[in-house]
Amino acid sequence: MKPRRSLLNSNLFVWILSIIIGIAVWLIVNTSTNGTIATTSLTTTSLTLPSVPVVVSTDPNHVVVHVQPSVMSVKVAGSALGVATVQVESTGIRVAAFAKDLGNGVHMVPVTVINMPTTSVTYTPQYREIAVDIEPRATAILTPSVHLIGQVARGYQVGKPVFTQKTVLVTGSRAVVNQVSTVVGQVALSNAFGSLTQTVTWQPRNRQGKVVNGLTCIPAVSTVNVPVFQKMKRVALLETPAGQPAKGYAVASVTISPSTVDVSGDNSSLASLTAIGLPSFSVKGWKKTHTVQLPIPVPFQGASLSNPFATVTVQLAPSVETTVHAIPITLVGQKIGVSYAMAPGTTVDVTIAGADPNVYAATQSDFMAYVDVSHLVIGKSRPLPVQITGSSGFTILQKMPMTVTILATKQTG
Repeated sequence: MKPRRSLLNSNLFVWILSIIIGIAVWLIVNTSTNGTIATTSLTTTSLTLPSVPVVVSTDPNHVVVHVQPSVMSVKVAGSALGVATVQVESTGIRVAAFAKDLGNGVHMVPVTVINMPTTSVTYTPQYREIAVDIEPRATAILTPSVHLIGQVARGYQVGKPVFTQKTVLVTGSRAVVNQVSTVVGQVALSNAFGSLTQTVTWQPRNRQGKVVNGLTCIPAVSTVNVPVFQKMKRVALLETPAGQPAKGYAVASVTISPSTVDVSGDNSSLASLTAIGLPSFSVKGWKKTHTVQLPIPVPFQGASLSNPFATVTVQLAPSVETTVHAIPITLVGQKIGVSYAMAPGTTVDVTIAGADPNVYAATQSDFMAYVDVSHLVIGKSRPLPVQITGSSGFTILQKMPMTVTILATKQTG
């Protein structure tokens, strides 16, 4: 027969001892700052949860304006395992009061504990009842606005805030809702140099611009886009070719790409800017079409350009000559009380040169012939030079006649 092993050497004894030690260690470790655990035995314990929020529900036509107290402690008692579960999962526990059947005024309302992580323990709130002040609910529908706080980066400007929320519903106590005159959301610019997209919280405010507390905005938040861009003006680019192409050739056209440039800078400098002239370049001796790239000059200090360069294409064509006949003569510089006369039917013929077919398409309307009579003496007549202005694409070779005789007389009657 085998000898009987002693109890101390048996596996059963070791197993029982391990369980006892484990329970004792668990009870020591789980005494924490979340509450006070009072142990009455190895299987029954209690826990006090401090500062549990109080929530009150009422019907849609009323609003709770005051609750006393707004927080309270809750004692939890039961099995060690159940209490431990509550201690770990206590964040959602609330003390609730149901006031849906109550009217206006202050009421003492019973409370209960809700959102319990386990029902294997008992929950005892610090107070059986709370004081609830109920008033009629009022609503107001207001058009929201966005206030911009701070400044954008230097040289930038702010566009109008864009948001899709057309109205915001403000709800709460009638007395408090009546204080509200507007709903405002704020966007911080913070030296921005690009457009902003922010989620703003709508705030009900009174006529003095102060936030009115104790109200609910529906929706509470919205997305707002604030355009931020450099101060800019779009101006034309002007070309300045100089010289003449080789003999037998003429400039048919000059094109600039891009034809405009966006200039960013301070408003005062932009206001007087109408165009930017490109650097002059010579077409002297050219016999064929050329394309040149020119830098766009910065028009004033601190300005920036949307493009640093422009491409200029000069189209050449064979040079031809033609004469435009019977261009009317205009008298300029006439004085009040003086009559001016020249031979009836006097006109000017102008011989021009330029690119084919531009020259052959020229008409009288492309030119202006004029005589300056501002220095004529009354009672005198004398020949005066004929001046011609015309389109820049033509070269004026000859004009006939070169002078016309004008008589100045004093008006009568």
